[in-house]
Amino acid sequence: MKKLLGLFCLGVLILSSLCFSPSAFSASDTGLKNAKADERVRVFVSDDGKRVTVIGLQPKSLKTVLVKFEGFSNSPWEGKIIPHVINERSGKTEYNFKKPDGGEWTTIAVTDGFWSLWKNVDVQPQGERDSSNVVYSSKESESLKGDVLFKEFLKQK
Repeated sequence: MKKLLGLFCLGVLILSSLCFSPSAFSASDTGLKNAKADERVRVFVSDDGKRVTVIGLQPKSLKTVLVKFEGFSNSPWEGKIIPHVINERSGKTEYNFKKPDGGEWTTIAVTDGFWSLWKNVDVQPQGERDSSNVVYSSKESESLKGDVLFKEFLKQK
């Protein structure tokens, strides 16, 4: 019985890693090759060294942002730039990763949908057990350029 349970858990782990494989996030695979990056880049940091960088994309009709995760040691998304779809629902904005099976994974949940009102943000990339609370850092945001990070995304395999 223990062997059967162990094999089942291993199977779930393998399927989970296939569904969220960061290697599937190249620009050509996501239809974002002709998009352009906003100049405004938003960086959010936590007390324990986690960092989330959000890059808006043009045209706005894409309703898509790129999100870079750093400091999330349990996530296969560590150091990767992952496209996310923006969903606004009754006073809450969610940034969701679209899984290959059609489902969505809410990675970032924001109670206020305007950039300037973001004070706290809950982030939970795939692979992390708990969400992390991060806050906006104007100092770190000012030093980054959207087009540089977008080029990094285009080169990502």
